[in-house]
Amino acid sequence: MLSCILLMYRSASGTMPISISAAAGLSVSTALVHCAAAKSYFAAHDIRLDAKVEKNRHRPGGAAGEARMSLVDIYRIMTTSGMDAMTRAVVMIKFQAGLDSSTLADRFNFEGYGQIVLHIGTEDYEAWDLGKCPVPIKLVRVKTNMRHTTFIDRNAVACLRDYLRWKKFRGGPHGRDEPLFVTKMGTPVTPIWVSRRFSGAAARAGIQERISRGALRVSSHEARDLLKSTLMVAGCAPYAADHILGHYPRDSYEKQAILYPEAVRREYAKASGALNLLTGVERYLGAAAGPDGGTETPAGPDPHQREILD
Repeated sequence: MLSCILLMYRSASGTMPISISAAAGLSVSTALVHCAAAKSYFAAHDIRLDAKVEKNRHRPGGAAGEARMSLVDIYRIMTTSGMDAMTRAVVMIKFQAGLDSSTLADRFNFEGYGQIVLHIGTEDYEAWDLGKCPVPIKLVRVKTNMRHTTFIDRNAVACLRDYLRWKKFRGGPHGRDEPLFVTKMGTPVTPIWVSRRFSGAAARAGIQERISRGALRVSSHEARDLLKSTLMVAGCAPYAADHILGHYPRDSYEKQAILYPEAVRREYAKASGALNLLTGVERYLGAAAGPDGGTETPAGPDPHQREILD
């Protein structure tokens, strides 16, 4: 706390604004608390501070210290972390739909199931036809209040089906008007729950590392970055990739995602082979970690998949 006050005193004295989180070695959340307390301290002495916390998630010093996630990381999380059926479904939906934790917990959790049933055509999950994937999901992203359409593909739908079987075994069938994911206490999952489950699964899979105080290499937000990167490498049009992740169009005249929704679905489907990384693993993920942490892809995947996974 004292270090933040001293740093902000320098800012009030006319020096350049600085990054509290970076300079004090704090996580963003901790820095926000300390920043607010320091501002209150100076306000009590009639000193107005124009300072803010730098929210850059990457640590300076090169790629080795950056937050990052690969398709192989997702595969390892899904296959070696020992997650329960609910967490598996949450992780795969979060990845394939590119949802941030707040939108998954506060929007998809209440609005997603009905849209899946409507698109596939039956509430009997045992009869779900995965050939109807990718499934469009219309949501309002919490952070930006933007209405957009994202998608979940075969692996996410299959994991959701497994979860619904598990849920029925544990306590009864899922009700259409109920939140999809609930805690042991019967309450809807929260954004913090989603983020912690994701990071915890990465740790159990042996791929987690701390890159700075309060910052992890594999966080739930990195799944959004990975989806965007995978879509782009697969040839998805930039306007579609931005819309799927809930980003506003770069040009107000661009309304392709609104006028031609089926075109957005076709753009998403270009990456289906890579996104459905649990399907046909021998073909799509014939990858093993190399000694430098990269991947080696032996003969097997088609050239397009090899290009995505390298």
